[in-house]
Amino acid sequence: MTTHNVSTAAHLTEAIADAVSGDVISMAPGNYGAVSIVGRAFTDYVTLISADPLTPAVVTSIRIDNSAFVMVAWLHVDNPSNGPRGGKLVYVFESNHVKIRDCEVNAKVDDNIFEGNNGISLKNSSDVEVSGNDIHDVHNGILIFGGSGFDIRENLIDHISTDCFKAGGVRNILLENNTGGGHIFPSSTAHSDFIQFQGSAHDVTIRGNVYLAQTTERAQGIFMNVPPYSNVLIEQNIIYSGKVNAIKVKDGTGITCRQNTVLVTPGIGHKAAAIILPSGATNSRNISANVKGGISGSNVTAQWDDVNDIHHYTTLYQNAMAGLGITLADLRPVQGSLAETKGAAERIAELLDDTVPTPDPDPDPTPDPDPDPVPDPTPDPALAELQARVMVLEAEVAEINAKLTAQAAALIGDENGV
Repeated sequence: MTTHNVSTAAHLTEAIADAVSGDVISMAPGNYGAVSIVGRAFTDYVTLISADPLTPAVVTSIRIDNSAFVMVAWLHVDNPSNGPRGGKLVYVFESNHVKIRDCEVNAKVDDNIFEGNNGISLKNSSDVEVSGNDIHDVHNGILIFGGSGFDIRENLIDHISTDCFKAGGVRNILLENNTGGGHIFPSSTAHSDFIQFQGSAHDVTIRGNVYLAQTTERAQGIFMNVPPYSNVLIEQNIIYSGKVNAIKVKDGTGITCRQNTVLVTPGIGHKAAAIILPSGATNSRNISANVKGGISGSNVTAQWDDVNDIHHYTTLYQNAMAGLGITLADLRPVQGSLAETKGAAERIAELLDDTVPTPDPDPDPTPDPDPDPVPDPTPDPALAELQARVMVLEAEVAEINAKLTAQAAALIGDENGV
């Protein structure tokens, strides 16, 4: 293994050309412009890394094309322009065994104008890790279209205009412990989502992700609306926004949705945060929201409308009525409440207290063996009301989906370089 110490763009270009499998290219502080690694099929990782992570090397873009075993770490991808719509600050194309770690990625930082460059784009690639990155001031955060073996975890995406994560046509993908910072500035016609699957996906795990709305209630949560989907696990996610589609999987097999907390912003946007799953899916120990509270199997419906009725936000969480600008501390469960054992209780405790509670020993989907301390005196009205409300909202969404379907090919092409 050889370490190449570089300090100029010319030195970096030479080092990339001379690198062999296992080499490290250590980049002194400075601006290196656009970086391209094309047609380099290494057999062990070649690493581009800042010599001083406290003063990271700056590049304007990174392209890894038709290459293998490339790692990028501790760099600042700082592009001075907003770029064209669908521009790519970091682009991994038809490559394998690529790692993007602990980088800051942004387009021009200019008063919330994010209609151009996307953050990190992965296309037709495999065995790719994107972890620990801070992505901001971009149109979309991370785009993943085509390929398999994606490990997307512990990234922060904030100050964007549309989607934090967008994927389609993928297999074997993990989205874990990522954070959508909640500062979204959509156009008047934008369809914003925390996590959107804009095409088929198989062998999917979506776990431990957090989205707390700060500037607008318009972002949907986990939106999987272009099937088929199979072998999907959605668990321990925390979503607080103003759309009924808090978690939606339109169709698929082997769908499991368990121990998620999805709440709606009180009085802003839609009146419910629903979990909508296909027939045959496993739906257990979740907390969702509506204007009426209730229990359905092992799931809890919280409500924000009547403080004197059951399962009001204030009886479950410290300050879930906060609305836009909510913090994770506001979602600390009230002691002794159902929120201590239902929903994403484990993830909330882990984030707030750096602890992981002992998991409930009862396997899903075993119904909760303990009776609710405040049983519903009449059959739960929440489900029927929610179904009716969803039907109305689905009709509204159908109009948007029709437009999206007509524009899908163009949209994907514009944003992902198809």
